[in-house]
Amino acid sequence: LSAIKRLGAPYHLLLVGSGNPVKPQANVTIYPYQISDEKLARLIASCDALVHAGAQETFGLVVLEAMACGLPVVAVQQGAVAELIDESYGVLVRPGNSRAFADAIESLYSQDLRVLGERARLVTEENYSWEAVMNSLVGIYRQQLLSSYPRPAQEAYVCR
Repeated sequence: LSAIKRLGAPYHLLLVGSGNPVKPQANVTIYPYQISDEKLARLIASCDALVHAGAQETFGLVVLEAMACGLPVVAVQQGAVAELIDESYGVLVRPGNSRAFADAIESLYSQDLRVLGERARLVTEENYSWEAVMNSLVGIYRQQLLSSYPRPAQEAYVCR
């Protein structure tokens, strides 16, 4: 929030799912965590980018959903989200530095957001569709099955 406050107008943050009481700011609109899927889809469609400041993500589903909708991302360089983002469609920032976060948001907006968003959408389609995920899992299982882990003997011997 301090990054958005630092930026001021024309930047506006739609904050969805804030569990903590937030002091209102002129350029921040807050929505509760429990909103309908339709409302959430409309909110995502109204955005230019996703700003994700969570440093404790174990997967980053919110980030992938935004990318699938064609939104470039500014996020913290920590946790699983850092593995999802690269500079061709987003900006990563060290956590806890609101000045760096504000700079990253400005940096993202200095680029062509449509191009970045299209790249984000394509990366999501190529790497996180059900088909891509299943192919990846099957590959991991195959690799494990073919690895040199101990296997049961071909013949069983009875020892007395």
